[in-house]
Amino acid sequence: PTKDLSDVDGDRAAGRRSFAIVYGESVAWRVPAVTACGLAVAFCVAGAFLAPSLIWPATVMLGGALVIAAVCLSRASRGCRRRRRRPYRVFMATQFLAHFSVLPALCTHF
Repeated sequence: PTKDLSDVDGDRAAGRRSFAIVYGESVAWRVPAVTACGLAVAFCVAGAFLAPSLIWPATVMLGGALVIAAVCLSRASRGCRRRRRRPYRVFMATQFLAHFSVLPALCTHF
């Protein structure tokens, strides 16, 4: 849903039924914040108990989730289209960092 947050006005004008239009913008801004944090905490717990080598990627993901939550729930992502894209840009940066942080764990297994 973070990718659609910057295009709500265009989606509405085009008659699209995106998540933000169907459930409302206030819900659409809260869902990524809650979902990202919940998934990151679950990843940290799973990493700690099931795959300790994944604790760094889980920690990176948790940090990114907290930034996504802060951006989604603050005025930092309100206003112009560029600012409304911030949650998605943070999400993508988090994905890149989490994937790169897996590399050391993979290198130790080979």
